[in-house]
Amino acid sequence: MLLKRVNNLFVILIIVCSTGVFNLSKLGSGQKAAELMGVGIIVALLVIHLAYSDQVTFKKNFVPFLFLIFLSFITSMITASYVREQSFSISLFTQRALFYYLFYFLLHQLKIRPRDLEIIFIIFGILHICLYLIQYFAYPKILFDVFMISDRGTIRIYLSGSDYLALCYFMSMYVWLKTNRIIYAVYMLGCFSIFVLLGGRQTMALMVLVLILALLFTRRVKSRLFVMVMIAGGAVCIFYMFQDIFKEILVTSNRDRSQGSSYVRIQATKFFLTTFFKTPVAYITGNGVPGNNSAYGSEISLIRLSKGFYLGDIGMVGSYIMYGAFFVLGVAGIFFKAFTIKIQEHFRYVKLMFFGSLLSLVTGSGFGAADYICFICCLMYIVDVTSVSNDPFNEEINTTKLNSQ
Repeated sequence: MLLKRVNNLFVILIIVCSTGVFNLSKLGSGQKAAELMGVGIIVALLVIHLAYSDQVTFKKNFVPFLFLIFLSFITSMITASYVREQSFSISLFTQRALFYYLFYFLLHQLKIRPRDLEIIFIIFGILHICLYLIQYFAYPKILFDVFMISDRGTIRIYLSGSDYLALCYFMSMYVWLKTNRIIYAVYMLGCFSIFVLLGGRQTMALMVLVLILALLFTRRVKSRLFVMVMIAGGAVCIFYMFQDIFKEILVTSNRDRSQGSSYVRIQATKFFLTTFFKTPVAYITGNGVPGNNSAYGSEISLIRLSKGFYLGDIGMVGSYIMYGAFFVLGVAGIFFKAFTIKIQEHFRYVKLMFFGSLLSLVTGSGFGAADYICFICCLMYIVDVTSVSNDPFNEEINTTKLNSQ
């Protein structure tokens, strides 16, 4: 029991490190040091477990796709060196987040129970709400070194760890649809309220779309009429509370729609997929991640200042430009495997999260960010565990149902 609690604490520590301790402004360069410390903890624990623990573990279904991602890590650095003249040391540091994919293998060694991961998800979901609201009401005082702007009738704060909040939304949605217990609906609306405060049109639309699809296709909804009435009532309350934000979002949407093909994200996509490439090989290998202290990084900064084009604004296309085709194939394989493996009913919300992540790839891709990588590794591990275990809530893992990898 003590060992399990220690392992859970390691998982929590690694997740906190992956966020750069939520980019607290007072940490300064300590944010990057925290990220590196997380990688160090993962590697050290993996070495210890591989050397001294038993090698019996759950089947790892996602290994081939992680191999492709690690391959892209190497090929993109090579291209950045020989085409963009960015040194290997700079590329290694700027692409350090990809080392967090080793967390997937560590979870298998630690044999974390899915129930414990759920508790961790809830903790980080609530923590994200608290930190967001603290920064929201403290603004313009800066507590976290993240992108934030007063826009769309709200203060948009892109705080690390938002994916745990999204998962809590899906978890509470799934349980609410099955039980009709109001407490889960309240928690779900609380999570959704933060996304309203963020003012993200795509995020809100995605959350609503997944809710509608879950309502239509989830078999064990106790009363669809009751749920629909609750959704309508909740929507009215949310709109009434945040009507100024919704009005500003509508104005922004109409303005963006009127731009048509001149919309900045469309223009950025065209530019980065054509003019930006210096060699055809980069369409396979990627161009690498630009570093702050290189000519390549200066080029990207100039593009941002002169054209207003951001790689982070064009979703998976931006990841493809940096990491190449192997990376995209690896990510596609992760989604394919997650959707095709049958998992236990209690954990179906994981598939909702994968579905939501898939739809969000148009405008945002976290597969190159440390906090999201930790998060997706947890989901992949849950898919592995719940696809082979009859009762993942047992205090002791049934080793007779494990397979050697």
